[in-house]
Amino acid sequence: MSALRIAIGADVILAGQLNDAPSAQALGTALPVGGVAALWGRAICFAAPLAVHPDDPQAPTVAVGAIAYWLPGQAVCLCWGAAPASVDERPRVASPVPLPGRFPPDIAALDKASPGSPVRWETAWTA
Repeated sequence: MSALRIAIGADVILAGQLNDAPSAQALGTALPVGGVAALWGRAICFAAPLAVHPDDPQAPTVAVGAIAYWLPGQAVCLCWGAAPASVDERPRVASPVPLPGRFPPDIAALDKASPGSPVRWETAWTA
């Protein structure tokens, strides 16, 4: 498992953790990655073309704090609440997604994130 540092704009800094899934390995190999934030309900996504195999295990619903990789849009997403596809307050994605990791959601900070904010994911180095 790899530790991540996730920055969204100047004010939101999160820690994340990649798991051992093939999508996590693809994301970890690509680090650092960055882009521009797009909001989809209570999910922040940014374009990140990765070599993720479609056979990576996928789920149509995700837990709060899930890091997801949306294959059709080639985007990395942080999910912390209801999205347009949700039927309740739980995150639900547009189509099944691989889940390369998790992050402890700081919901108050994430709710302040703006579309168009710069996003940067990098390895979190520990001393």
